[in-house]
Amino acid sequence: MDRSVTLKPPDQKKSPSRADRSGSGRTGRTILLCTAAIVVLLLVSALLYGVVGYQKIYPNVFTEEGTALGGLTQPEAVKALGGEVDVFEGQSIALSVGEHQAVFTAQEVGATLLEDATAAKAYEQGRTGSFFSRLAFVATCLFTRHTVNPEEEFYIDQNAVYDKVKELAGQVDVPAIPYTWEMAQDRIEVKAAQIGRQIDQSALTSLIVAQFAACDFSPLSYEPIAVTPEAFPTDQIYDEIFVEPKPAYLDVSDKQNPQIMPHVVGVSFDKGLVEQRLGEGGDFIIRLVYTQPDITQQKLEASLFKDVLSTFTTSLSGSSSARVNNITLAAQFMNGTILLPGETFSYNESVGERTEARGFKGAGAYLNGRLVDEIGGGICQLSSTTYNTALLANLEIVKRQSHSMLVGYVPLGQDATVNWGTIDFQFKNVKNYPMQVVSFVKDGKVTVTLMGSKEDDHVVVMERDVLSSTPHGVKTTVNDAMAPGSSKVVEKGHNGASVQTYRVVKDGAGNQLSRKAEAKSVYRMSDELVVVGPSTTPTVAPTPDPTDTPEPSSPSPSVPDPTTEPDPTWDPAASPSPTPPTPPAEP
Repeated sequence: MDRSVTLKPPDQKKSPSRADRSGSGRTGRTILLCTAAIVVLLLVSALLYGVVGYQKIYPNVFTEEGTALGGLTQPEAVKALGGEVDVFEGQSIALSVGEHQAVFTAQEVGATLLEDATAAKAYEQGRTGSFFSRLAFVATCLFTRHTVNPEEEFYIDQNAVYDKVKELAGQVDVPAIPYTWEMAQDRIEVKAAQIGRQIDQSALTSLIVAQFAACDFSPLSYEPIAVTPEAFPTDQIYDEIFVEPKPAYLDVSDKQNPQIMPHVVGVSFDKGLVEQRLGEGGDFIIRLVYTQPDITQQKLEASLFKDVLSTFTTSLSGSSSARVNNITLAAQFMNGTILLPGETFSYNESVGERTEARGFKGAGAYLNGRLVDEIGGGICQLSSTTYNTALLANLEIVKRQSHSMLVGYVPLGQDATVNWGTIDFQFKNVKNYPMQVVSFVKDGKVTVTLMGSKEDDHVVVMERDVLSSTPHGVKTTVNDAMAPGSSKVVEKGHNGASVQTYRVVKDGAGNQLSRKAEAKSVYRMSDELVVVGPSTTPTVAPTPDPTDTPEPSSPSPSVPDPTTEPDPTWDPAASPSPTPPTPPAEP
């Protein structure tokens, strides 16, 4: 079967080729890109012009009140701001200071908006900072609103504010009234101080200016500063009126004419009571306190040297005339010595140096256990007598040294040796009154008395413990020139002893108040030396033991011991205590 195919004749319109279509597309895009580039270029140029060459306030800049400043020059902006409502018009701040009132109007303090400053601030927006930050601000101005904050752009005449505050202070301020006082005979009359008040003018001025600047016109209350008066000068007044009480005393600067100096009455007041009264407020009176010293002039005059505090006597029996001379002379030098309270008596200073020129003579004294003549020998009996007098008066012993060997004119352990320049005897007046030393030689005895003012009925009794006692031996030497059977004592012997003395204080009724160790004294033993004539009966000397070798003795230093001749019958165990006699009225 034959099939026939009919062909549709072709369309007479010719379709564009692919090459033709691609060429026309590129042309369109090029035009679009060029257009965009031109727009961007114009935009950038506009921005650059805005950053570099624009001489007006950038668009979209307004004040807080809504005044448009964008696109205006600064002079135009000033004019525009002049038309704005004045925020200070008719405004004021009412001030209360206690019961006082004052009103500060904006007009009188010159509170105004600074148009020039606001316009200048608006113009500066976008013209500070880096180039890119400025560029960004210019770009945002096209779409975003910017506000100029005029908070700090006000003018307030601070001097005007201060002047009005000062005027107000003249009405409010009250000066503080200080304490005043007036001296009377026995008191101080004090007028109370008053607290003042005061406006801190600078601070209040700043406070008002700040409130105007914040556009805050609400009432203002201010509390004045309390002005406290100076504190009452308690210490200063006390120092001015204070007088320390002083007892009357004996002035012995002129030893030939001692004078009683008057006492001083003390003056003071109770500081604690004053502080209490200050805390209570109001006027008050300070009572003065007058203090009489323990020893007034009248009391001292009535009691000066009227009492025998103590007295002690030792015997000069058996003493050579030279020895008696030395003791008598030393007693005369010491007699009349006045000792003020707290002063220390020195035997060497009171008696002075023992020299022939002063009348002292050579008398017995010990040197290395031998009796020798020494200028002033024997005066240790006076120092020992004085020592016992000081003990019985219950005085403080400052310096005392016992003899190297026993003496018989004072109780055992109660002697005091002296030597010019090396050994002194001293005691201190611990009483409240002066005392005077009375010393003299009479009827073969030497007496030392302390005159003063008796302040109690105490009695001193000396006690002792003999810690050890060593009897002396006898050494005999034959002298063929002496008659057979005869003997002579060349050197008296001395027993050795160690003694501890005690000071016992009793009241007037005999009750013991105290018992204290006073001094320990050690005395060395010295054998008696006897020379005898030849014996009528021959004697055979013993044959020495070759093993018995005596030990050499150490020589004693050659220092004179001014101890005088001791009593060879002295027994340290017995230790007699001579009873002190009462001194005569006129020694």
